[in-house]
Amino acid sequence: MSSVVLGSTTVLSETGGVVSVQSGTKFPPGHIIQTFGNYSNVSFSFDPDANWVELGGTDATKNLRVTITPTSTSNKLLMRCTIVSNSPNANQIWSWRFYDITGSSVVEPKGLPAGSRNQMHFASRPVNYDSNDPETLTYELWADIARTTETVYTIYGRNADGGGAMEVNRSNVDNSSWGWTGVSSFIVQEVQQ
Repeated sequence: MSSVVLGSTTVLSETGGVVSVQSGTKFPPGHIIQTFGNYSNVSFSFDPDANWVELGGTDATKNLRVTITPTSTSNKLLMRCTIVSNSPNANQIWSWRFYDITGSSVVEPKGLPAGSRNQMHFASRPVNYDSNDPETLTYELWADIARTTETVYTIYGRNADGGGAMEVNRSNVDNSSWGWTGVSSFIVQEVQQ
């Protein structure tokens, strides 16, 4: 067993080829403590209408759930998502939230209350040339940490207009010239503060 000792404090230890950071070790601000992520390359139709619904539902091959156990509530989470889609229904307004499944709540911070507007993280509106236009939604959030126990995060969406489905990870039409399939992802990193 080998260890890295600074002064009289053991910072890292190695056993059987596995290096462990010792409890109480504090890294400089901005240091990435841990990174977890998920992706889906399974194609599906997403049609939540005016209700908030998990992207991909409870199907583990479709949803983008990420589990992380933060080390301190004084740190931050850097959340990043990319959703590749084709919304064949022009001019529909989509709303999106990062959601804390463990705490049954929307991740903080979120938009402030303002009249009857929805509190969320980001929105999109595909204004397309025709029903086959691809759209890549990307968003990042500098999020608060609610707890230091295992927490599951995901992405919720809704179609404010209650219109048609969004095609996720594929084009609306199967065409060998311009049709496509893709992959969506969700990454959560704990960042030392």
